[in-house]
Amino acid sequence: MRLEDLLRAFGVPLAVVDGQRLAALASDALALIDDNALLSCFVNADEVARCMRLPDQQLAEREEEARVEIAANTVQKRARAFLGRRRAAWQRCEAEAAARIVRGWRSRQNLRDLRARLARDRAERDATWRATQADFGVRWGEMRWEPRIIVHVPSLSYSEARAGDSLDLAMCRDEPFVTRHRN
Repeated sequence: MRLEDLLRAFGVPLAVVDGQRLAALASDALALIDDNALLSCFVNADEVARCMRLPDQQLAEREEEARVEIAANTVQKRARAFLGRRRAAWQRCEAEAAARIVRGWRSRQNLRDLRARLARDRAERDATWRATQADFGVRWGEMRWEPRIIVHVPSLSYSEARAGDSLDLAMCRDEPFVTRHRN
């Protein structure tokens, strides 16, 4: 595996390995295996050594690897950004939908509460009116013969010209007419 890594690191296009030398090198457990020892296992060692000594080729290989890595990082960065924007848009849609549901629920709840309050107020007014009518009906026999005051309030729905025919509207706006009536 180290031999492959060495060839890949230096970008050697073609290397012919002498299997007997490689086996002899591998069988000697005490031998120091360095790059020169591995280089002696190649049949075309001079060509491999030339490739290993060329700094431009090493630099070109490293630059190519760097360009590939930069390109891969750029693609990954843009993909993550795209996915992030899409996820953010989806979350924004979900939040807006949830807000709409909450607003609708609150509106329905408020409408139901308003209707209940209006029904309660209407029932109270009706009860008060019925009590007033019942009291009036009970006391009508006494009230019928008592002196009372009749108050005439001019109608505000009439126009000034029409109301002016029957009343002096300027005078009546500030004070109602009061008439004493006896039976």
